[in-house]
Amino acid sequence: MEVLKGDVQILKKVIALTILILILLPSIALAGDVAYDIAFGDQDAFVIGKVTNMKDNLYSVHIEKVLMGDIEATDIQVEKPKYPSGWDNPTVGQHYALSLDKKNTVYEIKFGGYKADSTDYKTLKLEYADIPGNAVLEVQEFINSGRFIEADKVAKAKKNKEVSSQAISETNINQENAVQVSNTNSESPFSSTNTVWATVAVIICGSLVFKLYKFSKN
Repeated sequence: MEVLKGDVQILKKVIALTILILILLPSIALAGDVAYDIAFGDQDAFVIGKVTNMKDNLYSVHIEKVLMGDIEATDIQVEKPKYPSGWDNPTVGQHYALSLDKKNTVYEIKFGGYKADSTDYKTLKLEYADIPGNAVLEVQEFINSGRFIEADKVAKAKKNKEVSSQAISETNINQENAVQVSNTNSESPFSSTNTVWATVAVIICGSLVFKLYKFSKN
């Protein structure tokens, strides 16, 4: 019985440890995931900007530096996120590193907004980056190291390749449709002619059969 009780206690500890690992695992994975998502370029732009105004859940942001992507305007509006993202309560006059996606005429936060102490990408510090294992530290290192420069080239090359592939695919579809239309148009007169001749032939045959029938009666 004592041995059985000991086994039960060990089993309980193993289960508790497993549950703890499962709880911590998403947080551990997140630390690298955010920096990877930003580096991968699955966003419209990654910028450093200063908040200049706030009104009706829209924040006016002056773009100081575009790290990745393309933004032609120097002043944009960013929606307040529906979910916590580090961009919930930005301060007017404060600089932020922002991962953005364009939504109609405004932008929305894609992979977070990070409070920055300057606009110099080589030396800027992000708030909460000093917490070990924090996703923000990964983002800060990604910016400070200048890895965003090469990542931006890769992201743009991939995007251009996807656009080219889509254009080729659309061209092939248009060509196939054109061929189908051409075949339909070329077959239609022939089919119509066959139908006319078949009708004439039926009428002639019918007339001959009727005449032969009458002749046989006579």
